[in-house]
Amino acid sequence: MAFLTNIPAQQASDDVLVANYKSGGDLELLSNLYQPYMELVYGVCLKYLKEEEEAKDAVLNIYEELIVKVKKYEIQHFKSWLYQLAKNHCLMKLRSAKKFSKAAVDVSLMQNEDPVHLNGVMEKILSSSIFVWHSSCQIKSKQCLCFTCRENAIMK
Repeated sequence: MAFLTNIPAQQASDDVLVANYKSGGDLELLSNLYQPYMELVYGVCLKYLKEEEEAKDAVLNIYEELIVKVKKYEIQHFKSWLYQLAKNHCLMKLRSAKKFSKAAVDVSLMQNEDPVHLNGVMEKILSSSIFVWHSSCQIKSKQCLCFTCRENAIMK
């Protein structure tokens, strides 16, 4: 845990630091409150997330959460509250990762294997024969599908 090596010892009690941060909002007080427990938070995050880099990112994200949450909640025992906050943060991260899991796609089932970029969308639309094209662009309706009308609609 080389990223936690140069942290000075805590000088004031947790209750005093929490009260002072709530009253003043000084981020240095919050960092003094958080630094002694960074190893605890890192351990909790590593336990749940199983990857060192994700755990390190979570330690920093939890600090950012503290900026708002310490002021919002009445904290009796900071260490146990922080442990629970870290645990919940990791569980939420794991839950959100399940929502966006990647699935293998069989390429043979795809209708079109060409990768399409947004810049290529217009070219594919223009080359399609299913659209009605107006050569002079005299129709000023939103349903006109000619290139000029579509480009003007995009630019607006």
